[in-house]
Amino acid sequence: MTRFKGDFDYSLVFEDQWRKDATEMVETDFNHPSVILYSIGNEIPEIGTAHGSRLAKAIHDHIKAIDDSRPTLAGINGVFAAGDKMGQIMGDVMAQNAAEGIEIEGNVNDFMTLLDTNMDKIVVHPAITKTLEFATASTDIAGYNYMTARYYGDAKAYPNRVMVGSETYPPAIARNWDIVEELPSVIGDFTWTGWDYIGEAGVGVPAYAFGEGGFGAQFPCQLAFAGDIDITGFCRPQSYYREIVFGLREAPYIAVQNPNHFGKTLIKTPWVLSDATHSWTWSGIEGKPVVVEVYAKGDEVALYLDDILLEKKAIGEELGCLVRFETVYQPGELRAVLYRDGQVVSESILATADKTNPSLTLELSHQGQELTYLDIAHTDQNGQVIGDEDLTLHLTVEGAEVLGFGTGNPKPNDHYHSLDTTTFIGRALAILKKTAETTTVTVTGDSLTGEIEF
Repeated sequence: MTRFKGDFDYSLVFEDQWRKDATEMVETDFNHPSVILYSIGNEIPEIGTAHGSRLAKAIHDHIKAIDDSRPTLAGINGVFAAGDKMGQIMGDVMAQNAAEGIEIEGNVNDFMTLLDTNMDKIVVHPAITKTLEFATASTDIAGYNYMTARYYGDAKAYPNRVMVGSETYPPAIARNWDIVEELPSVIGDFTWTGWDYIGEAGVGVPAYAFGEGGFGAQFPCQLAFAGDIDITGFCRPQSYYREIVFGLREAPYIAVQNPNHFGKTLIKTPWVLSDATHSWTWSGIEGKPVVVEVYAKGDEVALYLDDILLEKKAIGEELGCLVRFETVYQPGELRAVLYRDGQVVSESILATADKTNPSLTLELSHQGQELTYLDIAHTDQNGQVIGDEDLTLHLTVEGAEVLGFGTGNPKPNDHYHSLDTTTFIGRALAILKKTAETTTVTVTGDSLTGEIEF
């Protein structure tokens, strides 16, 4: 609001602009059925103060005067809202850790590591409890950013407080959803984030050395890589994990950790589930160890390779709706079989791509009045994506303007206005604006060529 987060930010004009901007926010999509809540701000530093609470009430009242059919909320980060109390909070948590014999080890610095690994202890501190009384006083709903640990206590201590996970870690959805289903006062969960984006570079990038990802990510890292959906619109494994937690997918989903990093320590932020991808194609890794992840909602999963049982394990011992298997990579067909109450519920298959006759597959994923989205994939003769090879692609277009060409790679070496890119897990995307009645697109990659006309 009035305290800046960055140099020359919105706080400089907030007092003059907020009424106009709040009005436009409501009136622009007043009739849109997807608008279910109005957020008056996200991670506002002074929201936990008397001054911030008064400002929040003024914004709330202004919005309600225009539209009283939707509830209001603010996304509250307890750490940010604590302000000058954070020194006391951090000191208390470190003292608690010391008493429990817990040592802090950080890849960036102790402060960030303490936040990463001790968020549950931090957000339930009495100082944050007091801050939240100001922060939640003026809105209909309390938006909790990364404060899952508060749900049970606050549901009891503040029975009239309606809470929602307004920003949560992707790997925490199984834990969060159990609470949503159990507590009537916790009405839902919004992850950070649905769609990947440029900025906050590296926050969701798994790393094995400093600078590769996480908070210490260095160039050429450009994407956050925290999205369930990557920047090209392709669903990542954590998206299927979420579907399964929500009960929207019955079949198990198979993902495989990169075997080139087996045995190395994964440097991860809380936004990282793992480095797994939906691929059982790893040339040159034959006979080497690999970790297979299976996401499923049930009791047990049996994992087979070419109909040979590798292992049967209980689900959820490490993380809800997830089970990991350690095996040895061999080309073939992985099959995960889900059991519930001793009975087979469903199964999924993930096969190795046949590289004897590869091709470039071009498919229109969206064709609107203005923009056309063209999916490009390096596939085998059965349409299986070949994800373990980096294929250099060149784009030639007649009858359209190229607005963007790239991949979901968080560390690209090419910019999105180039006509060249390198596949990422076997995929790429071109965004085109037609300039003629007929458009012809040709994509070449090494010795392969794909063409489409529309």
